Amino acid sequence: MLSIFIMLFIAIGVAAGIGYAIVTLINTAQTSLSVQANQVRLQNVSNSVRAGLTVDGTKVLLPVLMENGKVAARLPQSSPFSTTTSGADIVFCPAFPGEGSGTDLVNPLVQGGSEEFAVTTMPFAGKTYATAGHADYGDAVKERLAEMGVIAYLLSPQPNYKQTLKCGDVEMAPDNYTLLVSGGNVVPIYTVTTDARGSVFTLWDDETTPPGYNGSDRVVRTFADVAAFIRQYSLTDITVRLPSTLPSVPLEDLQALVDAAASRTLRIVPGDDANGNPLQHAELTITSDGAVTSGNVYLPVKGTLRIDDVDLVGSGFDVALEATSTGEVILADSAVSGLKTSGGQISTSGSTTIRPGVGDDTGNNPVYALGGQIILGSGTSVEAPAAVMVFRANAGNIVVPQDLAVTTSATAVLSAQQNGGRVVVPLASVVDEGGQIIVPSLTVTRNGVTAVEPIASTRETVTHLCGDGEASCEAICQGGKVLVSGGCSNGSGTPLVSFGPVEAVNAQGTPLPSVTYSCAFAASPLVTDPKATAVCDFR
Repeated sequence: MLSIFIMLFIAIGVAAGIGYAIVTLINTAQTSLSVQANQVRLQNVSNSVRAGLTVDGTKVLLPVLMENGKVAARLPQSSPFSTTTSGADIVFCPAFPGEGSGTDLVNPLVQGGSEEFAVTTMPFAGKTYATAGHADYGDAVKERLAEMGVIAYLLSPQPNYKQTLKCGDVEMAPDNYTLLVSGGNVVPIYTVTTDARGSVFTLWDDETTPPGYNGSDRVVRTFADVAAFIRQYSLTDITVRLPSTLPSVPLEDLQALVDAAASRTLRIVPGDDANGNPLQHAELTITSDGAVTSGNVYLPVKGTLRIDDVDLVGSGFDVALEATSTGEVILADSAVSGLKTSGGQISTSGSTTIRPGVGDDTGNNPVYALGGQIILGSGTSVEAPAAVMVFRANAGNIVVPQDLAVTTSATAVLSAQQNGGRVVVPLASVVDEGGQIIVPSLTVTRNGVTAVEPIASTRETVTHLCGDGEASCEAICQGGKVLVSGGCSNGSGTPLVSFGPVEAVNAQGTPLPSVTYSCAFAASPLVTDPKATAVCDFR
């Protein structure tokens, strides 16, 4: 009988333990769900506040709630919620870089008393907005919030925390990005979005507002700050706007920015002038602490880098761009010291200049395709007074426009093709009727003397002019080159019957690459000036 009672007590204890575990599990799950629901609510509130931001000239205006002539540390009426999911008040704290004056922000505390600090307000479009003021946190927090572009933040108490959170108790975590407050969570509100759709940054090294600031870009002091933002928020599309006057930028910061933009899209463009109008051009001077020993540095690009209307100028060394196997560089109306591909692609447009100065590699080979492809646009120029090979295609392709201007040394070779590399001049042509031969050429200046010089090109356009009345006309690739594309034309408007590559096979019947482009014209009207064109290149 005693053993039965003992077993009964054990069973009751086990059941009680299981019941307690179930209750604990349920409470834990409820707390977790409450925290998650509250995070969603805070994010919605943050988005609503940011949607209410506006600007007045160069001032960012933050909507606030007024009570008894003072700013309340509570959310404005436009916010969808003013409390957490558990019913606690959400504390709303302005965080402007500038000091406030006049109206106080009042934050009544549960245990009595209140937190107050100066906030400057102004009426605008029938509402009240804050324009300056922040809590009494330390200077380090103040400066960092300004660098991060934080205009305000929300304080949400943790579950079962019964006291009111204070704006001035916010601290910066050791990572220098996360905001912390004892007993609660901090949700920052930025002046620009920080999602994967992209962010725009204005580079400005002063605490003042940049000239022509539009109120929406995030203001940062260094390229390293932008790199940190990219990693912190997983940004995929980034634009950095440069001011009209910019002090030198450390090479390490520029390298950090380019590295952070791997597998992403990065744009570097001029910003606005003091009147808010887009700048036409900007110059970025890059310095180093002596780490550059060869006279030049190649910045390896592993994503998409676009530079518009910006000159990259090294202080005592050359700054060149290298497109790796996963990289693409797009230059428009800009200047760099050198271009190189190692499997990637580079293209230029507008008045882009490749201008090496003191670099060894950049000076000898200013345009170098080591695998990959470089496409130079019309209007691009190369100024390499000490070059050995201006266009070096080593297992890569370089496309050179016919009107490209080159300034180089008296002994420099215009183009060198190695290990299957190609230099292509698309407008180059060979006319095989009438004895006139047009070879690809560039305008080259050597020691101050300008002349038109031929350039070795793998690609050529063969145009065959046939006689009047000839119903068929063919253009044939020579010198081991094969057909890339072709075309037909005539002066009488006679329609084509057939056109295209002529198929060829070897003795075993295996298809061979075509070398002939054929045009066949109708019998009427009588054809005049028939012409067949073949674009030829090596395989």
